[in-house]
Amino acid sequence: RRLRRQQQHPEALHDLSTALQETTHLVIDQSTRSEIEQTVCDTLVDTDGYDCAQLGKVDGRTESVTVQASAGVCEDVALSNPDSMLGETVVRQAIWTQEIQATTSIQEDPAFDWKRDTEQTHTEQAVAAVPISYAGTVYSILSVYTDRLGAFGTEELEILSQIGAVVGHAIAATERTQALMSNELIEVEIKIPQIFPQKTPPPSD
Repeated sequence: RRLRRQQQHPEALHDLSTALQETTHLVIDQSTRSEIEQTVCDTLVDTDGYDCAQLGKVDGRTESVTVQASAGVCEDVALSNPDSMLGETVVRQAIWTQEIQATTSIQEDPAFDWKRDTEQTHTEQAVAAVPISYAGTVYSILSVYTDRLGAFGTEELEILSQIGAVVGHAIAATERTQALMSNELIEVEIKIPQIFPQKTPPPSD
């Protein structure tokens, strides 16, 4: 297990660094937010470092998350399975703090008795929630899942944070462009009753 962990860590970091470069180039060529989000999910899963990548749109009023893009096998990830405990807390924390969050769940093989067998086998399930934000606005949450041992170390989380920043900037730029090219007009009417208080007339003699 130690050897497998040592081998997987540098490979995962190399693949993720490559994914960061590819994401930076690819999202520039996308014209819509949905295209950007799907491109990010596909790129991360193609690295073989993650079994699932999902992007969910955040409702600013209710903080609910609706899946907008997905790649890989995502049955156990909180964004697609609200009943799953894995990842649910870190998704909420990522929304509240606007910072990347990660957690790991260890599942032991029930065929072994950990009190008697020193070679107890187990698997790790890890999920990270990456806020996609720009200028203080959280657009989406990127959730990535893996059963890779030792996932989401400091270096890996830093690269994922950079990916989140790149995607957030790309979405903001796309929405600004669409707003400038749109023919829609929003008219706002504001009514302020008695903005200047009326003076009471002096009493008559």
